[in-house]
Amino acid sequence: IAGNKQEFTMECTCHSATEKRWFLSKVTRFYIADEIFLVITNENITDRKLAEEALAKGELQLRSLVEANVIGVICWYLDGRITKANNAFLKMVGYTQEDLATGKINWRDLTPPEYHELDEQAVKQLKENRHCSPLEKEYFCKNGSRIPVLIAGTMFFNSSDEGICYVLDLRKQKMLQAQLIQAQKMESIGTLASGIAHDLNNILTPVLVFIQLLKRKLPEAKDLKIMNALETTVQRGSDLVRQILSLTRKTETDSVKINFRKLLAEIELLMRETFPRSININIDMARDLATVIGNNTEVHQVILNLCINARDAMPNGGVLNIVVENIFIDDSYTLRNSDACVGEYVVIAISDTGSGISVSNINKIFTPFFTTKGCEKGTGLGLSIVLDIIKKHGGFITVNSNSELTKKYSKYLSYW
Repeated sequence: IAGNKQEFTMECTCHSATEKRWFLSKVTRFYIADEIFLVITNENITDRKLAEEALAKGELQLRSLVEANVIGVICWYLDGRITKANNAFLKMVGYTQEDLATGKINWRDLTPPEYHELDEQAVKQLKENRHCSPLEKEYFCKNGSRIPVLIAGTMFFNSSDEGICYVLDLRKQKMLQAQLIQAQKMESIGTLASGIAHDLNNILTPVLVFIQLLKRKLPEAKDLKIMNALETTVQRGSDLVRQILSLTRKTETDSVKINFRKLLAEIELLMRETFPRSININIDMARDLATVIGNNTEVHQVILNLCINARDAMPNGGVLNIVVENIFIDDSYTLRNSDACVGEYVVIAISDTGSGISVSNINKIFTPFFTTKGCEKGTGLGLSIVLDIIKKHGGFITVNSNSELTKKYSKYLSYW
């Protein structure tokens, strides 16, 4: 107005207690006979300002969602380039913001080949409808592993080849699904075991009768010793069904002081009579073992099962070592093993010089139905029963193995 500009505009507000209003004022100056005149026009821009406020609020909310890292978010091109990604997504696949900035992350390269057709269907939906239905697939992580994900995407409104995707990590959901399926399997086993328990006892009863008859006709002490061991083994047959049932429901068991010396003597006799002569068996037991209260039959089953696994790992012979001793678990050990508690334990270490356990399998060996022996040689229930019994006795088990080096071995340490 003072003469610096011919015209100018400015935004003005006129808010009341209940309503907001914005105006765009335009001032134009002109002269008539050296006298200054002004033309002032006011345009109501309230709708535009409200739309801008809503847009800014939406952008802030979207940014908050992306930066909160509750769910993975990526911005992409149809050719596979990923231009932006939040930390939640990068953490899923094991990449960094630096990898993203240098163009190392491409969603097509992250996708395993078996999902390429599914991706093409999603791209077709995006082109036709500008959004695609949620789909499950997998991504390759930077370390070569795979991660299951759920993806939903949409195109940007002003682009024909650029959009945004939300990526949900499905690892926890898949784990829960697997646990549910496993629980259903175990329920089926419980039903089956209940049905065969009666028939199994009917089969074992005549076996016991014939063993007793044979004992009368075998005067030699050596033969009687073998028959006594066989009789003890058969008598435990009915207990095995109960152990399978214990995987699916709570069962009451008799708890007594465990006589490890007697248990190991029975197991040693059984192994020396039934294991191949090419396997050397060494047993070393401390004299002053601490007291363990539990079920003799179940502890017997744990030790025998681990020994059988060791035998199967040495088809060409080897050495089977069993060491039983007292041990004190301190705070430093509990930090490395969450199942351990500070205190006195009896540890049973069973080791062999067999083929060992591969790195890819060592975390699966206690999973019910997992076996590397084939359906004709194993059910995959042995170690899951072992783990269940040990936990029921307040103990825990660890596994050490080396299957990669020339000197192969596996070692089970059960703490009671």
